[in-house]
Amino acid sequence: MIEYLGFDPKVLFLVAGDIVLLLLSAMMSSSEVAYFSLTPAELRRIKRGGSVSTESAIKLLDNPDMLLATILVVNNLVNIGTVVLSTQILNSMFDFGSLSFVVHTVIVTFLLLLCGEVLPKVFAQGSTLRVALWFSQPLTILRWLVYPLSITLVKTSNIVSERLAQKSGEISIEDLA
Repeated sequence: MIEYLGFDPKVLFLVAGDIVLLLLSAMMSSSEVAYFSLTPAELRRIKRGGSVSTESAIKLLDNPDMLLATILVVNNLVNIGTVVLSTQILNSMFDFGSLSFVVHTVIVTFLLLLCGEVLPKVFAQGSTLRVALWFSQPLTILRWLVYPLSITLVKTSNIVSERLAQKSGEISIEDLA
């Protein structure tokens, strides 16, 4: 049985924080689609630009592995924060009893998928250049903030890729028979 526990005005701060985190998640998801869907013509347009946004975009695109790692690291950190805040909001307002974990999981997953993944990616597909330029400067700042995590992710994935490439190149006589 679901029990309403009332509304504490302090929850508004949690809701505001959750909205900010969902917007950051949306920014990361739309940036991922935008940057990795740019057409050759859009890339030329960026390179011809002369604005701060185009310069930031060029620097981000110079290292696509680092760009993707930054987007993934930030999005994961933001999504963890969203889960924590959403759980606090729900716990402070409702008692779902033994269904608490399931209800929280369904609600938060729905919010993250809709607001942090699907809608931003759909939007970015139709506006790749605009989204890439809008978010080039914030992404540059975020890249700097999460650099230690991103570079670790890039280096680790490079090591794994190299080892897999070496293994795939080793074919024995038994493999051919």
